[in-house]
Amino acid sequence: MRSTTRVTELKSLASVQNMTLAWQALYGQTRAASFFQTLDWFSGFCNDHDAAPRVLRVDAPGQLLGIIPLVHRRVKRSWGVVRMLGYPLPDWGTTCGPLGSNPTAVLLAAFRYLRQQPVDWDIIELAGINRMEVDHRRTLWAMQQTGWSVRETSMNRFGRLRITPTDSHPTSLQYRCFSPQRHELPEPAPDWLAIAQRLANRHSALNVSHRSGRALHDLACDHGAVQVHAWFQQEQPVAAAYYLRTDTELVELARGIHHDAEDQIDHAAVLGQVMQSNPDHEAIILDRTAPTPEGFDLESLITHRYTYARRTSARAQLWRLRAAWEDRSKQATGYS
Repeated sequence: MRSTTRVTELKSLASVQNMTLAWQALYGQTRAASFFQTLDWFSGFCNDHDAAPRVLRVDAPGQLLGIIPLVHRRVKRSWGVVRMLGYPLPDWGTTCGPLGSNPTAVLLAAFRYLRQQPVDWDIIELAGINRMEVDHRRTLWAMQQTGWSVRETSMNRFGRLRITPTDSHPTSLQYRCFSPQRHELPEPAPDWLAIAQRLANRHSALNVSHRSGRALHDLACDHGAVQVHAWFQQEQPVAAAYYLRTDTELVELARGIHHDAEDQIDHAAVLGQVMQSNPDHEAIILDRTAPTPEGFDLESLITHRYTYARRTSARAQLWRLRAAWEDRSKQATGYS
């Protein structure tokens, strides 16, 4: 593998964006690719989070095998600043990973390359790994083959609703489903993510800050990845659900109903309408704390995080000790 693959590290957005067509082609080959693996999102994340691109391009003779979309950023903790290398995934993001149809070869070549390079990071943290359905422990295996001692943690934050035929829920409210495009909207464009979050204030919505949410909305609109479902009373939105859309799934960022409209529409009606509007999609991904009505079976979508802390970095070892202490605290309290 070492003699037949070549890894090139791209450290500027300009050099990454020169790969637009190749990135898009690899995205189309990637199983269960998420919006967080698009080039639009990568570029926006770097700008919004002051992150430096560290994209690893893996080539075989005459063939581009894949891309590892890494970023380098300084992350503040209560005890100091740690230099972290990882995927461009915010705390509320769902899944991420390598691009291409041969992730095993790409991961192994990329990690071997990183092992041989001068080190300017304290921690490698790869989050949002769908281990059971997509990754199948490839990431963990490739990191261990490199000689790294890896910490594995899981997060049971998201659930999956399979899209099935549902009955209509009559309502007197006016309903609209649309995918806003920024260039088609009047200025200033309605901030539908903020509207849905505001309506969800008594329920649950992913904790997307206003700044990140506005940037996300603009990027997703440009990518054609936003889908909004809204119900109006006297031309004012009284219920709304906001989704990021991929080829197979909808990722719910917020869903809410104004208390004055709860006698006219409920969450079963909202989710039922979303399913009716997306018969060609497989599932809806949502925060497990969001309201899930009876009759909607929520499957667990467990994601994993793989972390390597450099032994020679005092900051990395401090992070490792804090993480171990937090694990013991969770076990002692029965929290997971």
